[in-house]
Amino acid sequence: MPRRAARVLWVDDRPANNEFERKLLRPHGIVFDSVVSTAEAIEQLVNETYDLVITDLGRQGSSDRSASAGAAFLDQPVIRDGGPPVIVYAGTWAVAQRAALVRRGAVDVMANREALIQSVLAILGRAPDAGEELERKASAAQNPTDTPTMPSNCASVLPRIETTQPPEQKNWPLELISVR
Repeated sequence: MPRRAARVLWVDDRPANNEFERKLLRPHGIVFDSVVSTAEAIEQLVNETYDLVITDLGRQGSSDRSASAGAAFLDQPVIRDGGPPVIVYAGTWAVAQRAALVRRGAVDVMANREALIQSVLAILGRAPDAGEELERKASAAQNPTDTPTMPSNCASVLPRIETTQPPEQKNWPLELISVR
């Protein structure tokens, strides 16, 4: 019997920033609804059933306009009084507030994509079993182009590294490496 799709509400004033994470999670039978504000999230939670909520902390690009909107969201009755589990996925400064956010009701707090994927899969009971994991690794080894790549919006902020040495040489003097 096929398993039911897990429903996740993602609250972030910049939903495009999380498209790569959603892309990695969809093959596990997870569907997403995205909203940009606490008010929209509350409306969705009142009208729909979700298995998990993922929220950022700061929302400058929405009606919330607050660096702590995600923390305040945890205090909402629709969350606090028996709502779905909530993961806070934000910058490293959120991880520094982990204890306080967990006290307010977050089940997990992270800034790392891999940690997010693992946590979501575990909470939703979608973690791949050993056979699926071995199959995935074997497939990735045979088809390296099938492995996830960096989102295009990240490549533009990383420096290009050029060298004047061939790649075979291992001990390059630092002065031969330039960053553009």
